[in-house]
Amino acid sequence: MPQVTKWIVKKLKPLIKKERSHHKLAFSFAVGSYIAFSPFIGFHTVMTLLLAHVLRLNLMTTFAGSLLINNPWTMVPIYSIGYFFGVWFCSYLPGTDIFVTHEWLVKYIGISGISVRSFLIGGNLLGIIVAVILYPIMRHLFIKVLHETDCTK
Repeated sequence: MPQVTKWIVKKLKPLIKKERSHHKLAFSFAVGSYIAFSPFIGFHTVMTLLLAHVLRLNLMTTFAGSLLINNPWTMVPIYSIGYFFGVWFCSYLPGTDIFVTHEWLVKYIGISGISVRSFLIGGNLLGIIVAVILYPIMRHLFIKVLHETDCTK
């Protein structure tokens, strides 16, 4: 295992060890990954705090899922992929004009030819898909890490 990976695992083990449920840890990370793809720019921290409280999730794991995926270096690619996924998805909906630009975007920001609907739908759907894919992967990883901590006692 590379030195950096060992250091990260060493720092995360005490946090993971406090939470004994691998299901709760994996679900917390999956919710955090959904928040990372969420198109509600500027509300990610509020969403993380609110969902962690309401769903009784592990707050640190939810923040980790959100911040590891969506950070200043990945923000533009994530929102772009979400938008184009929304455009693709909305093109299959019957009777949907996907390039409906809201007047205030044109008037105040100068953006035309974008679809807020595609942005919102694409980001949310992509977030759900990523969360569903990451849950079993993270569950397996947390089972392995929790098992290792039990064996090293």
